[in-house]
Amino acid sequence: MTFLNACEGELIPMCHITGARYISETLVEVSVTSGVTHEAPASSWELAKSAEGRQIVPAAGGTYLLTYGRFDGRLRIDREPIVAWAIETAGVTPVTEKGMSFSGSRERAILYSDGTVHDALGLHDSFRSWIGEVGPGEVLNIDSGRSCVASFDEKAVA
Repeated sequence: MTFLNACEGELIPMCHITGARYISETLVEVSVTSGVTHEAPASSWELAKSAEGRQIVPAAGGTYLLTYGRFDGRLRIDREPIVAWAIETAGVTPVTEKGMSFSGSRERAILYSDGTVHDALGLHDSFRSWIGEVGPGEVLNIDSGRSCVASFDEKAVA
């Protein structure tokens, strides 16, 4: 269930709201089933409306979000556990311990518990085959929170 955080600190279930109107650019007035009206920040209203159609489902253990990019000629891969999936009409978004995950300017891929990797180019049979396509060479930081450099031989991943 989705809630609207009203100005007076009350959490109003979105399913109880029968109408809404903007009082100003920053303030919305909502009516609830009891006939009472409440004011809420416009930002809270927009956030509650966007989350209303979202379902959150747990992710299988061993599923990771990989964000990667090249830095100083080396491939940097950060790995975060995916704890859930946010399912919306616009698509599916991984949820990590940091929340809804949007990669920004870095590329991203999903490493599944069966070892397959899914990225913008499709599904790869294994981490090794995926990294061979992403860019063999020196790999920096395969695991988040750790600083490590490993050499990755192009022939070893072919």
